[in-house]
Amino acid sequence: MVEFEEYSSTQLLQQQHPQPTIFTPISDHACFVTIELLNECFENLQIQLELVEACYNLLKLINPLSSSSQPILSNATPIHNSTTSSSLEFPKSTFSDITEQDCRVLMSIGFGRQFLESIVQNISKMESNDQHTLNLSDKSSSQINFIKQYLNSSDFREYPKDLKGKFGGFPNTGGDIFLHIKSNNMDGAFRCSMQVLNDAKIAPHVKKVQDETFGFLHRKNVKKGLGRDLSGFEDGTENPKELEEKIEAALNEHGDSFLLAQKWVHNLKFFNYLPLRERENDIGRTMDESIELEDKSPNSHVARVSLVEEDGHEIQVIRQSMTFGNSSQHGLFFLSFANSTQTFIHQLESMVGVGKFATPEGHNDHIMRFSTNILGSFYYVPSMRSLEVLTEVMSCVLKHQHSTAARAGHRLSKL
Repeated sequence: MVEFEEYSSTQLLQQQHPQPTIFTPISDHACFVTIELLNECFENLQIQLELVEACYNLLKLINPLSSSSQPILSNATPIHNSTTSSSLEFPKSTFSDITEQDCRVLMSIGFGRQFLESIVQNISKMESNDQHTLNLSDKSSSQINFIKQYLNSSDFREYPKDLKGKFGGFPNTGGDIFLHIKSNNMDGAFRCSMQVLNDAKIAPHVKKVQDETFGFLHRKNVKKGLGRDLSGFEDGTENPKELEEKIEAALNEHGDSFLLAQKWVHNLKFFNYLPLRERENDIGRTMDESIELEDKSPNSHVARVSLVEEDGHEIQVIRQSMTFGNSSQHGLFFLSFANSTQTFIHQLESMVGVGKFATPEGHNDHIMRFSTNILGSFYYVPSMRSLEVLTEVMSCVLKHQHSTAARAGHRLSKL
């Protein structure tokens, strides 16, 4: 069961409204969905508004604690309400059999760089084509300018294209919308995914679902709330523990976050054949207690992804990874939140022995000896307030355009 008290009672988080899967504990089940959109979605601001607004409304329906305001559009019937757990809502005619136990579900939504960039470009194009100044509020102007800054800064860099090392690389498989769904059971995750993918405002614009992976918490440690990777090693040991540390790691000053999503397929036949000491050296931790090795190899996973600044400050991330698979293909769906994609770039570079934190250079992460990355991309995960402001900006621009067109048509009719 996912506990929500910390998230709902913290004043700072209430003010910033980050999306809720970032700070809540790792759930027993999850669903990770990578969506590709039709080309029209990059060219038409009206379609983009419909998509972003639909995402905003779905988040409000599924995550009632993420904001105090109500959904813009809704024909759904609430199934369950609680002050300490999430409420999953579905159209009654479709999912009338959902019980209270089914409904502990949370969801976050991220946007790919290309999709976000096209929104900003379309807004800028309308601004430059208009002879009149758009009547945007100071809040709206500030937010759209900040998103423009994301695209022009290291905060939201493009996913590396040709980053390879001795044991492989990180394919950039893209993705325009990403869903991170957490649930206490698979049923809730499945139903939530179905609700989003069948939404009347989203489904017509989906080119394809590139990937839909259901994850589960493997060999859960109830006391820690963590599971173990299929390799047998605990996952998420170094996640920040204190709320202030979590906020510093995952949020910027607007409450926004950035997400690295990767799918790794394990070769357990190879890895499990290795002596235990060699496996521990590859990871950099003991298997049973997950204690970091003092004499860990520079090729170990821990050594390669630990980012320590010159002043001794460690750059942290929040992992929400989950085991996935069946007997023929299995591994880890890696999910990590940070306050900038630059953190992910540093980690990926270090894994293949290059970059600022590859000290010394040339050491490759031995986790890649037995695990192959087959999917990967970065996503912008706006806070609920940022998402709300973005919809306001897009709506304001479109209304202004329609008003200008109407005035022009009226003038022509008088000629």
